[in-house]
Amino acid sequence: MVTKLGKVVTAMTIAGYAMAASPGARIQRTMGLLATSTPECRNKVKILFYGQSIVRQDYARKAVEANLRKRFPNADLVVENRAIGGYEAPLLIRTAEQDLYPCYPDLVVFHVYGGQRGEFEGILRNIRERTTAEILTWTHHIDRRGPEQWEAACKLRLELAEKYGCEMVDLRAQWALHMKDKGITPEDLTVDVVHLNKAGGKLMGDILVSAFQYHPEIAPKMDPFVNVHNAEPAFANAGTIKLTGNWQTANGGLVATRGTLKLTFTGNRVDVTACPVDGKAGRVKVLIDGKAPSAHATAYAATLPTRSPIDYRPAIKTIGIGADPKVETWTLTARAVSDDGKAFAYDLAGSLTGPDGSGSSKGEFVSNSGRIRLQPRDFSFAEAIRIRKKPMPETFDVTWSVYLMGLDHWQAKAPAKKGEIVRDTLIQGIPAGTHTLELILEGDGTVGIHSLTTHLPPLAKPTF
Repeated sequence: MVTKLGKVVTAMTIAGYAMAASPGARIQRTMGLLATSTPECRNKVKILFYGQSIVRQDYARKAVEANLRKRFPNADLVVENRAIGGYEAPLLIRTAEQDLYPCYPDLVVFHVYGGQRGEFEGILRNIRERTTAEILTWTHHIDRRGPEQWEAACKLRLELAEKYGCEMVDLRAQWALHMKDKGITPEDLTVDVVHLNKAGGKLMGDILVSAFQYHPEIAPKMDPFVNVHNAEPAFANAGTIKLTGNWQTANGGLVATRGTLKLTFTGNRVDVTACPVDGKAGRVKVLIDGKAPSAHATAYAATLPTRSPIDYRPAIKTIGIGADPKVETWTLTARAVSDDGKAFAYDLAGSLTGPDGSGSSKGEFVSNSGRIRLQPRDFSFAEAIRIRKKPMPETFDVTWSVYLMGLDHWQAKAPAKKGEIVRDTLIQGIPAGTHTLELILEGDGTVGIHSLTTHLPPLAKPTF
């Protein structure tokens, strides 16, 4: 649901629909934000590229980003590539816990090999259950192993794109047509068995860019995962919103120097966008279901741990967050790593928690405070030694940070440039369900709210 001042917008969810016939039909929310940006209203659009080495080569990201920046110069475009080379779906589904779902972008551009045992589908399902991100994915290109290789995997991806409402680019089919038209072979487009050369990278970029089309005439009806209905009651009488204090309509939103705004919503994330105010900007206290965001354990996430000392990939794939998390930095000191990396021991300490226990490769670890949980299967020591053929140092540190996906207090920040929309996430990661948001004005100053945006993932399992 997007609740704007004077407007209530509700997003509905419908699973299962026919394959989109028009390129870009299933990423119309993202394309709409790009296409409707103006110098006076620069919509922020967050795009995450995710996958393994083919995505990490960065041809796709560079081509898509350059195209979108040229076509939509007024959009506030944020593009990031977090792909990890060598990580097929069974490994990437573990790192996605840090890298993908907490990022919560508008669009995930995603490709990965493997996962025929359910891991590829698991990533798509997790995106749909935990975020409102749109998804663009594609079939494997034809590499030097021949056109028959990966046919079953590509068929599975086409089926899963249909099941989860993804924008699907059948890159493999277009790759084959290009090779036939030009009279070339896979060797002309790759540097080894699978990785792309410059010509292959350009071809992939050109094919993917063609999917980024805006269809204003079909946008409202082509994507049941984001089916938007508008109603325009008087804001104070919208039913789910209650105001106390001296709220007034001004500057395109609601402004007040005292009082409370209470919103009942269904979802797992809520954002706030400010409107201009005269004089000093005020501050509000944020409560979700009567508690500060920092009191909700699921509103915390961990960064991807630092790299292995002998490899560029993360030393640990997944950090489990347990009870009573805090915003702090954690250091794991590894020791007694065997020659093959399969046996090891370690000590854990938090910057606030202090020493918090010791673990090993022998079993699951729960820190003394209960704040960190680690599984032996998520340690990448053996993989790094096998790939790099080097021993691990006698001891070394692995670090990560735990952060809050929200704010206990909110104060609007001034736009850095004309037309910039400053949107802040008040909370994210709470169970999808019915919640109550309270914004309580504190101290001196004026608070101005242009809109509140709530997110309900299309395949969320609601809790009530």
